[in-house]
Amino acid sequence: MLKSASVIVTAAALTTLTVIAPSLAQTPNPAELWQIQNTEPECPPDVAGCPIRGDYFTWLNEPIPYVLSPRRGKSLTAQPILRWLPVEGAIHYSILLEGLGLEWRVENVMATEVKYDGDPLQPGDAYQLFVRANTGPFSWREPAHPGGIGEFGVLTSEERAVVESAIAELRQTTSDPDIVQLQIANFYIEQDLITAGIAELEALWQQQPSAELAVRLGNLHFEWLLLVEPSETYYRQALDLTAEAPSLARAVALTQLGHLHIVKQEFGAAIEFWRQAQVVYRTVGDPQAAAELEAHIERWHHKTVE
Repeated sequence: MLKSASVIVTAAALTTLTVIAPSLAQTPNPAELWQIQNTEPECPPDVAGCPIRGDYFTWLNEPIPYVLSPRRGKSLTAQPILRWLPVEGAIHYSILLEGLGLEWRVENVMATEVKYDGDPLQPGDAYQLFVRANTGPFSWREPAHPGGIGEFGVLTSEERAVVESAIAELRQTTSDPDIVQLQIANFYIEQDLITAGIAELEALWQQQPSAELAVRLGNLHFEWLLLVEPSETYYRQALDLTAEAPSLARAVALTQLGHLHIVKQEFGAAIEFWRQAQVVYRTVGDPQAAAELEAHIERWHHKTVE
């Protein structure tokens, strides 16, 4: 019954895995390491529906069990863990994973994740997860986005072998485990393994939280996964960790919170965040970034007086 809600991604739309580039074996500078200088999304080739700044995605201010992973990319494993955002008041969830010839269902899931334990998912096919809370809200209520919402594919055995070889090479580049973990996360993301990349960064966040890492995770959830709630949480944690000290991480978090509040149609709040970001950018010596934000402020100011 849910097939009408699916947008199937063809095999041709899935990214072709490439061998690790030599630059990945080098230790990047801090700005490159955390990828916080740009508020524009930088997408790897062929990522489906990468958002373009200025064309904001649609978000509904209502409880929805948004699919969290796998989402808008490939799964590293053929039996992935399926995750979604909780719905306040919900006690359990019903799950449906659909694909070509597949309808895998689980009822009364008490947590917000479940491991898919059916037949291994097949490379070249596209799959989508649907979630319904026992209180009524369902994930396919989420507005459609360019490139689909929760569609994902899986790696072939050959692609998986390339990934494993690349990860083994990265582990030999430095003795610093944090740098290695970040490089592995970057490699996963560049290969359209978004879920795996975020998992690496979230594991590092649990061990060693920082404002820069909070911004990176916020950007991944906002720019690539098109999820408001987790991205806002990470951006606000970046602000907490900077304790109002001027820094690039703080400026980017404030800037992104402005964009996020445009998505939420809270235009006054967006402009206030951008004004704060302008102050920080000027303080850290980046007046150009502050000037660029003025264009956003002018664009959306009329919404605050309508």
